[in-house]
Amino acid sequence: MRTLRRFSRESGGAYTVEFAIVGSLFIILALVLCQYAMVYLARDSLALALQQATRSLLTGTFQQSNAGSTDQVQILRNLQASICGQNLDSHDWMFRCTDLKLDVRVASSFTSSSASASAVTAGNWAAGFGSTYACPGPKSIAVVRAAVKYPLFARGLSFGLSAFSDGSALLQAAAVFRVEPYQSGSGSAC
Repeated sequence: MRTLRRFSRESGGAYTVEFAIVGSLFIILALVLCQYAMVYLARDSLALALQQATRSLLTGTFQQSNAGSTDQVQILRNLQASICGQNLDSHDWMFRCTDLKLDVRVASSFTSSSASASAVTAGNWAAGFGSTYACPGPKSIAVVRAAVKYPLFARGLSFGLSAFSDGSALLQAAAVFRVEPYQSGSGSAC
């Protein structure tokens, strides 16, 4: 009992206790801010890379360079390489390009150009997402979606970011545009 009274009167360690309380909250806040900043930068990097890569789809040069190919997986890999570079490493400082999934569809009008189903269902990639390539022909409307699984470093502090069962976040970007009139050859898949 005597020790308890002495402990309640002692004020020598009050600053240490206060710093421990306030300092831990500050560290948590700093981690959350850093995590959200990294997610924002990665999402912006994905959107910019997609906009730059879809320029070749917009002008028809991508379709012409892949005119002889009918393998959707290979064509999507070629588009992925145009986003990330031939070695798939130019954006690795923000997100792993090997985890990048693309979905290219053709819409009949801008009002019907809604995105396909969600990229994630039940905490995993949706079946079939990232394997569709519908060749956008001249003057058609193309809907291009890119999605990447982005690992979070403070999963307990994700606050609505995680879409995957392992706590990773889903980053998405989309581009909807009318393809310019280009010369499609007789061997073209479009």
